[in-house]
Amino acid sequence: MGLMQDKSIADFHGVSIEVEASSTFLGGAFRLIIANEKQDELKGSLGEHTLRGKLTHEGKTLPVQVVVKMGLFGTKYRLLVDGREHPIQRLK
Repeated sequence: MGLMQDKSIADFHGVSIEVEASSTFLGGAFRLIIANEKQDELKGSLGEHTLRGKLTHEGKTLPVQVVVKMGLFGTKYRLLVDGREHPIQRLK
């Protein structure tokens, strides 16, 4: 796999959202998993990338985006559900 691996998690009203990451010196691979189903996957290098998926809450389908910002000193994530930012926690 990669040189470094990590996992970030969030809970949106009982629906689990996970981002799995594997990174190397040249870039990284990222997977978005919502309610235990893989929704999106991408490979990228330095810069900003977006994972996209959908979840169902109270009978409505809501768009999910995770903005992945890869920099020289680490990777940061921003979780948006239906256009609103929600906390996401990196597991160590």
